[in-house]
Parts: sequence; C-alpha cells; structure tokens
Amino acid sequence: MNSCSECLRLVRALLAVLGVALCPILARASTLSPDSAAAAPLGPAAVAAPSAPTRSRNSLSPAAALGVGLAATAVPTMLAYGLTTRDSRAEDIALFAGVTTGIVAGPALGLWSGGRGDLAKKGLIRRSIGAAICLGSFGAASAIFQGSSDQVTDASVLFGIVGAAGGLLAGMSALHDLAITPSATSKGSRMSGQVGFRPDGRLALSIRF
Repeated sequence: MNSCSECLRLVRALLAVLGVALCPILARASTLSPDSAAAAPLGPAAVAAPSAPTRSRNSLSPAAALGVGLAATAVPTMLAYGLTTRDSRAEDIALFAGVTTGIVAGPALGLWSGGRGDLAKKGLIRRSIGAAICLGSFGAASAIFQGSSDQVTDASVLFGIVGAAGGLLAGMSALHDLAITPSATSKGSRMSGQVGFRPDGRLALSIRF
C-alpha cells in the first residue's frame, strides 16, 4: 500500500508539473476558436513543414496580375509615342527609353501584383542585365562605326551581335514572365503540417494543401 500511495503521489506531482508547464499554452489556446487553434502552431510543440512562397491576401487575381503586366509593358511606349513630337530625335529617344522600361519593369510589376515578388525580382535582374548588355554593346558599336568614317568593321559587328544577344535575352525573359504570370500567381502553398493544442487541451494536427 505504501508503495502504491507513493507511486500515486509521484504521478500527481508529475501531472502538476506538466500542468504548470502547459498553463501558458492552454491559456493562449482558450482565446482561439477551434479552427484557428488547430491551424496555428502554439508554443514549442509547433512543427511546420517547409512551404512554397504563397500569395499575399492583398495580391491580385491571376487574370488581373497578367493585365497589370501587359499594361505596364505597353504603357511606357504608348506614353513616349503620344507625348513627343513626330519624326524628331526626342521621339526616337523617348520610344527607345519607353520600350526598354516596359520590357524590363512591366512583367515584374505583373508578378509582384499577383503576390510573386520572388519571381518578379529574378526576372527583373535578368532583363536589367540583358538591357545593360544591349545598350552598352550597341553604344560601343555606334561609336566604333562613327570613328571609322562610317565604315563597318569587325569590332562594330561583334558589338552589334553582343547587343542583339542582350536584347534577345531581355525580350525572351519578358515574354516568359508574362506567359507564366497566370499560373505562377494562382499556385498556393505546398502541403504543410502543423501541431498545436485545441481549447479543450487535446493535441491537434492540421494539414494544409
């Protein structure tokens, strides 16, 4: 009997210690609804699997994000064409700047508005590099061409090819990002699991897809 009573006292003591340790967690869980308590991890017992980047609650729908990307790509060129004098050097410069701005920034704005800032940043870097190569190489080719009394040289041809490759990189990246905008912005997170406590003190496992 003495050994049984000692065992019971030991068990009660352990339960009391466990209750004190879990008191803050249970108090926090009691302020949540059953669904939110099951979905949100509580305390150190929470375990979550890695998930893919998710769309923000304030992000646009896939169709709207594509519309933003297309508009941001085309509007700079349209503004440059409408605000400059026809057949002038200012029009040529404005159209060049408008096309470059639209190609570089337009698709990124579409992905960003749809909650995929990660893809927007990668595409923006690629197109910026391509545009820089294009502008620098064509500028060098033009300078060499004018310095050689308007004669085509091997160096000017080489820089022209490199510039065309940079422009092709920027253009293909823009088309790629516009094409993937609907699918990329419609993807949710991967499956993830979370462990937490419900208001009644029971352990709950929540799986999201």
